[in-house]
Formats: sequence, C-alpha cells, structure tokens
Amino acid sequence: SRNIDSMGPEDLKIPEIKLVQNVGSDYARETLAAAAGDFYCSISNEIFKGATGFDMVVVDIQKQRTYWGREDITDEPPLCSSTDLKNGSFGTCQTCEHRCDTPWQLSAMERRQKCLVSYNLMAIILPDEMPIAIRATGINADPVRELMTLLRLNKTLNREYHRARIHVTSAKKTTAAGDAYQFRFAKPTLITEPELIESLRTVSAQLLSGVQEPIPAIVAGDIDVNI
Repeated sequence: SRNIDSMGPEDLKIPEIKLVQNVGSDYARETLAAAAGDFYCSISNEIFKGATGFDMVVVDIQKQRTYWGREDITDEPPLCSSTDLKNGSFGTCQTCEHRCDTPWQLSAMERRQKCLVSYNLMAIILPDEMPIAIRATGINADPVRELMTLLRLNKTLNREYHRARIHVTSAKKTTAAGDAYQFRFAKPTLITEPELIESLRTVSAQLLSGVQEPIPAIVAGDIDVNI
C-alpha cells in the first residue's frame, strides 16, 4: 500500500479560490493574465472568469476577526487576526481597542483601521469535487452572510448543505476607495442525482472529520477592501 493513500484531509493543503482586485493580486494579474473580477485557484492557477463563475457546495463556514491596521490598501498581511474570536496578537479580543462590531456606523477609512469580522468558507467545487477554501473579508463579508441565510432558512435542505448547488460569480462595486469586486452567490438549487449527493456527503464528512484546526488566518495576497 502507498503511504499517500493512508493520509487524511488534515495532511492536505486545501486550494484557495481568490477574487482578483484592482489592487494587490499581482501574481494573478501579471503572471496568469487574470483581470480584476476574475477568480483564480492558488494551487492549480486555474482562472475562472468573473462573469462565468463556477459551481460549488458549502461544507462549512468559519468566523474570525481580522485587523489590517492601516489606511492604505496594500498587498500585505493583516497586523492581527483571530480564528477563535477570543485571542489575537494584541491580547483578548473582547477588550481590544481595535475591535468593532458596528462597522456600518464608521466611514470606509475608519473601518480599514478597525478589527472586523470575516468569514472562511470550506467548499467543494463542481464538477471536479475538489475541496476549496474561500476567505471573505471587507465588502465580501455581507455576501457570505446572505449565503448563510439562504442555506440556513432553506427548509428543503434541512441543513444538508451538500445538496445545495451554489453558482458563484463576481460583481463590481464602486466605493470611495475605487472599484472593488464582490463574490455573488446565487440562490441555491437542489442537487437531485443520488450518486452525486452521496459522493458530496462523503467528501463533506471526510473534510469535516479531518479539520483539526480552523482554516488559517488571512495571509498576504488575500487583500480585500474593508468598505
């Protein structure tokens, strides 16, 4: 038997699907010839056009906090992040001076200097059934909240999220900081093929059982605009 076949999901590096912006995303734009609004896979370098998009099913969504700590939008990692929403580089999140739970009350520049909630999605891309990760911060946090609403309140799914096909595209949003791009998640459609449902159920369970730690915090290149 091969050792590689005995290794579990915890030994694998899940590819990330990243949304290319006008600022940052230098590798995707300069090397892969991706345009702002397109998606690219961090491992395979595959490009998905923003208008065409791709299909996926959601495995899980994790919540974290991210503090960029600067006014300028740069392709640098945040100064602090917390995957447990309790502790970060600056100490306890609950009493941290940078924490903000009401970003809609602040201007765009003020928000970029605060610690805000962001989301990490674990999903399975279709039709390949390849596990992927998506990190959503800034203007992409709201689309994820909307996606969670569509999934959680769908009585037909009964929280069997592997049965919900989600089509993902991008949409341009004009902000005070310039044009930026958001994930756009379409209304879920129900997967009806029995074999596909069972396969996605199995892959989802394997991924969930193999995740011992939360998806790592955002790193350089995952830049977004905290609008």
